[in-house]
Amino acid sequence: MSVEIKTARTKDFKTVSEGKFGNEDLPKIMEISSGPFFYRDLEVSRDRNFFKLRGKDEKIFRSTEMVATLNIPGFPEGIESPRIVCVNTPEANAMIHGRWKVREDGSIGFITPRMDHGVPMQRNIRELTRQLVQTLDFINILPSDLEKEIFITDIIRNPNVNLQEAIYLLTGMSVNTTEQKIEHIFDDDPKNVFHRIAQAGNLKAEGLDAEKCKVIAICDLYASGMQIVESFNSHLAEIGKLNGGDHHLTDLVVFAPLATLEGAVVISQIAAAQGVKTTIFTSSSILHAKEPDFYACPPFMDVPQASVDPAYLELRKVVYGEAADSACTWWNWSANRLAPSQAHSDSDKELSSFGLTNEDITERSKRVTPELMRCLGIDPRNFVTSVTIEEARAYGAVNNLERFINFSQ
Repeated sequence: MSVEIKTARTKDFKTVSEGKFGNEDLPKIMEISSGPFFYRDLEVSRDRNFFKLRGKDEKIFRSTEMVATLNIPGFPEGIESPRIVCVNTPEANAMIHGRWKVREDGSIGFITPRMDHGVPMQRNIRELTRQLVQTLDFINILPSDLEKEIFITDIIRNPNVNLQEAIYLLTGMSVNTTEQKIEHIFDDDPKNVFHRIAQAGNLKAEGLDAEKCKVIAICDLYASGMQIVESFNSHLAEIGKLNGGDHHLTDLVVFAPLATLEGAVVISQIAAAQGVKTTIFTSSSILHAKEPDFYACPPFMDVPQASVDPAYLELRKVVYGEAADSACTWWNWSANRLAPSQAHSDSDKELSSFGLTNEDITERSKRVTPELMRCLGIDPRNFVTSVTIEEARAYGAVNNLERFINFSQ
């Protein structure tokens, strides 16, 4: 069915976002359900023994997933409620809490995502995407004609989500994909609580079938959701230009290793105004955009059901102490993936507002041990990522890692 594109530009972001940010009651809209999640290793070059360090000698895993259905008051009738999908895998946990890191000398310790910069973070994001495409939510969204009915956009700077590759490994098909530059511009309007607006570059929509496209997939981490909204609006404008002002979209899919509840509400309401359902695929916790400007995004420490395993939140308390509910999960998200030295410097600046330093976080992380995890009811293997295993193999420390995790218990 054709739907006429309505006006919904980013200037309306402020209007739609009113009452969503800084609202302590917002988590009450979440209807949480959990269940089993089965996934397989999509990396064909790995042998069956690769994941023995996770206690597996096969390439199929059983874990759990958590889905939050957002029951938003006044949500348009006839549009399915938005959903946020989280999974309990080592790579998902590495986004929010941390992972075991093997160093060149063979020693092993816990590292938080704030300190896990560059290529290791990129590789764990890629692995997470390969897991998320195997969730039933995503499989049920995938259209029958992957060439014409779905279109992927990576927001620059490169989010390293690699959704096109993950879908290829799952289906054998390459989905049309592009990149779009979107950046935040400072806004000195005192009424703008975000102190920024989103500005989008041209959408180079090569391969976008405006008449047949049903699913738009946007890939990027988000705090306020402002850039996701701007990208979605750009897609609508391009489709309208090519298709006589109409669109046939049914779904907006967002792959965001870090994703906030507040942003999800705004994104989904703006999409719903166009008759489009929103589903967000993220890691192991739904995050909370904090005042004053809603950049810093920790997990909801006082809403344990917003994490795949509430026990994981105890690890954050060990590392961050009283700042656990305030310090951002990462800091300078782009630099964390792409510019490690800048990320390290900017992290120190943010932590200083809590009386902490990078060195403090590194030192406190040493308190997180397999023994502590067991005391908290956590399986230490849930933090052995594929990167951890690659490090152990590269540094000849496979036996060290086996002893460290102590699989016999």
